[in-house]
Amino acid sequence: MQTTAAKKLPLTKKQSDVLLFLKKYFVSENFPPTIKEIADNFKMKSQNQVQEILLVLEKKGYIERKTKGTSRGIKILDENITSKANSETQISIKKNLDIPIIGKGNAENYISVFLNNAGKIEISEKMFKVIPQFASRVEDSGLTKLGIMEGDLAFIKQSREIENGKIVIALVNEEKLIRLYHKRNENEIELSATQANFPKIKFHPTDPTIYILGEVVGVVREYS
Repeated sequence: MQTTAAKKLPLTKKQSDVLLFLKKYFVSENFPPTIKEIADNFKMKSQNQVQEILLVLEKKGYIERKTKGTSRGIKILDENITSKANSETQISIKKNLDIPIIGKGNAENYISVFLNNAGKIEISEKMFKVIPQFASRVEDSGLTKLGIMEGDLAFIKQSREIENGKIVIALVNEEKLIRLYHKRNENEIELSATQANFPKIKFHPTDPTIYILGEVVGVVREYS
């Protein structure tokens, strides 16, 4: 049952400022901001500060987070805001994009992942700064420390020019791996995880058994 405004506990100025930012952002974009976007707006050095404020807002009944720490996993418990957002964003809603979710395939015939697609997902064109061309399920927990969990939906921009340190999706034989990318030199590329139990993968750029499909531009965690 949603907490009514009369029963909600009072907020500090900082908490009120963050809540106001959440509401304005939702009305403008029709979806909530990420933790990083909140931190950047208030010039907070640590995203943990944002998490602490969101936890208080949730306990006091102003927001709900069904998936803690998830990008855009915030629900504002204010029917007026939801109604206003729906009325003010009718045009942007029509600009939703159908993004294909790639399926199984192999590096030597990378087109196969597109041919064996696993359906489509509809997203707002404003959801990411860079519009993705396709999406893929995250198939392991290699980047858990970056908040990317097995089962999440990663959105990818097709690109062959990747900067060091970026997150990519790679076909390694028949596996789809989300990893950190590092080009060590002209003859060696390294894919690494944040978890110690996942080995680094080093390969020559022309290795036919490994293919970089593109750069991950966003990750969404779905919940019912």
